[in-house]
Amino acid sequence: MKVALVVLLMDVVIAFLAAIDGVVVVVLWGWFAVPLGLPTIGVAHAVGISVLVALVVAAPVPKSAEDDDEWEEIYRLVRISLYRALLALAVGYGAHLAMG
Repeated sequence: MKVALVVLLMDVVIAFLAAIDGVVVVVLWGWFAVPLGLPTIGVAHAVGISVLVALVVAAPVPKSAEDDDEWEEIYRLVRISLYRALLALAVGYGAHLAMG
């Protein structure tokens, strides 16, 4: 039963993080691709693009030096994923402002 709960929780977390990445891609797409004449995209398309890019340029996430339990490791990976999304949005916003 515990394994099933962990798997279910991981599915929910992965879906949540994919949605966050999708929203970031939609915003960045609207700032940079739409002004070039490309059509707007929805979150579903953005999630697909995000997954495609992740498959092509997947970078391994370094394991923490400590021997964390599985919940600590999951929490660390979620933090890294959210940080990446926020950093991409912040850098993109700066570039968007610089474009005028």
